[in-house]
Amino acid sequence: MKAVNLRLGLGTFLLLLFPLVLADLAGAEVPALGSFLDSGPLGQPRRHGHGHRHHKPFLHHEGLESLRAAKREAAVLAPSVTASPRVLLGSTVLGGFDGIDESASLAIPPDGAIAVSATYIVEAVNDNLSIWTKTYGPNGELSAVTPVVAAADLNFFFGNNPNCFTPANDFFGLISDPSLDYDAVKDRFILSMTSFEQLLFTSSLCVAVSATGNPAGTWFIYAFPISPFFSLLDFPRAVIGADGLFYVAGNLFVCCDAAGNPVFSRARVYAFKSTDMYAGRNTTPRVANVGRDPQSGLPADSLTPARAVGVSGMYFLSASNGASGGSMISLWRWKSPFGSNTFVRQGSVQVSPYVQPPAALQLGGFPTGVTACSQTGANCIETNDARNLAAYWSTNTVWGTHAIGCTQAGTPVACVQWILDTTATSRASPSIRPETSRSRTTSPRPPTILASVTRRSQPAPKGPRRC
Repeated sequence: MKAVNLRLGLGTFLLLLFPLVLADLAGAEVPALGSFLDSGPLGQPRRHGHGHRHHKPFLHHEGLESLRAAKREAAVLAPSVTASPRVLLGSTVLGGFDGIDESASLAIPPDGAIAVSATYIVEAVNDNLSIWTKTYGPNGELSAVTPVVAAADLNFFFGNNPNCFTPANDFFGLISDPSLDYDAVKDRFILSMTSFEQLLFTSSLCVAVSATGNPAGTWFIYAFPISPFFSLLDFPRAVIGADGLFYVAGNLFVCCDAAGNPVFSRARVYAFKSTDMYAGRNTTPRVANVGRDPQSGLPADSLTPARAVGVSGMYFLSASNGASGGSMISLWRWKSPFGSNTFVRQGSVQVSPYVQPPAALQLGGFPTGVTACSQTGANCIETNDARNLAAYWSTNTVWGTHAIGCTQAGTPVACVQWILDTTATSRASPSIRPETSRSRTTSPRPPTILASVTRRSQPAPKGPRRC
């Protein structure tokens, strides 16, 4: 985010031209058509080239300086890890193959996303997308994968819609933060990314849906402008719901403070009618703004929609994510976005205090002469902050996870905290309460947060990863 003075000067001029009073409305959008152009095997030089490609910086709602200071303190304040009360079950790896690696994607970080149907595997990072077909053995096991699209340039793919700001159509444009999901009912793939014009500090949410169940074919590409005009929807997470709606949650930053830095405004969620998008029709999303975090009293950030939710509407998880960490997990629900349209915090639960995660050492350990992640050449990745990163619904239970800092054998390490939400057994209007056991029921009911377990994260491979 350079050229701050130029941006502010131009922004002041444009403020006279663009009224910002319709900050939370979304207009109807008509899609463009596009398909993936295979640019060759991974690791090959990029034929189109993006020598000017910019990278979207990481943003924290309380500012990066506060976050960096908190990470330094985490080495002293991080809690010790206790043993898990659950028995670890063994598993068998049935197979594996290389996806898009960091060097091939030219993305920092690579921000991996994946979706799978019975026939296809689709993987995306910030710059590239790959597609494979699956082959099964006589017993139904996955026996092989065959590349269909080795590496397609997402800048050119989303650039088919001129309202998606990519290096293919805007010198200061970039796309980032991919989300992929597969609609098993309608046999469609959905890919969403944020696009950002850095000079003007304006953005759009780019959503592409496959026209058929074949992801190597034609896609409808939408671009939904984010309002107000001078704003960025950061870290959007997206899933398809059981009600046929496509849900997206992101963090809204507006431009800018006196120093030219983005200012966090609030979390925002969107709902889209997938029936419109699958048919390539113009569509208007429903928008809702999220309330305040119950621990800090500030606007909540980084909600994660749960995958595979088995009831109408959508559930979201968030973890209190102050610069110094937190101790509160919240569950949110959006009911009938195109009907009664109620978005509420279902409840929250207090967990053991957690701090921001330090950088994570990778497989292979430190190189010779290096003893800390802060040193040049350290084999580490940045873990960013304690925001919730994933949520999944299974048998009336929502699972979530996020990165935290903890101490093992006196050494600060990056850990993963798993969050379990399960159904209430006898309450029509469930409340959040701490428990240690799961309730049993056969009918879908709203989940409540029950427990959290802290576990050390294993070194991550140098491939697609969420940083």
